[in-house]
Amino acid sequence: QFNGSAMRLASARLQRAQIHLALEQPRAALADCLRAAPRLDALAATGCQAQAMAALGAITRARADIEEALARAESSPDVMSWAQGIAAELALRTGDVRGAERWHRAALGNAGSAHFPRIAYAEFLLQQDRPAEVLALLASVPDDASAMRLRRRALERPL
Repeated sequence: QFNGSAMRLASARLQRAQIHLALEQPRAALADCLRAAPRLDALAATGCQAQAMAALGAITRARADIEEALARAESSPDVMSWAQGIAAELALRTGDVRGAERWHRAALGNAGSAHFPRIAYAEFLLQQDRPAEVLALLASVPDDASAMRLRRRALERPL
């Protein structure tokens, strides 16, 4: 019973950290990440902390931390995909376009039916001016607001 409660609390803190990041409150996010870490697997804890550290300006260190954790990690496919998405974002923020694409593709490989890795990769492809690949990637994705917006943006560019 206690272990289940502690795991739910850690999960809630992880979710709250993501909200703090969206609200541009990286210090509060990092505090939640650090409180949740003992009850998370190592990759989830590192992913959370890397996002907060990057938001605080330590992008190079955050990238190194998440990539090292990914090299050593044994985690669930959904945590792997999430962490690989973080690595893709940090690679791009440090100017490593090839590394970012490699991490996006890895995230897709672990994504299963998860929607966000496809959307993130489609946004990356649009940034790289590859609209035909966006359309191919999103061909079988359900018509939600994100997918429709990205398809429309891809169609506005020359294929």
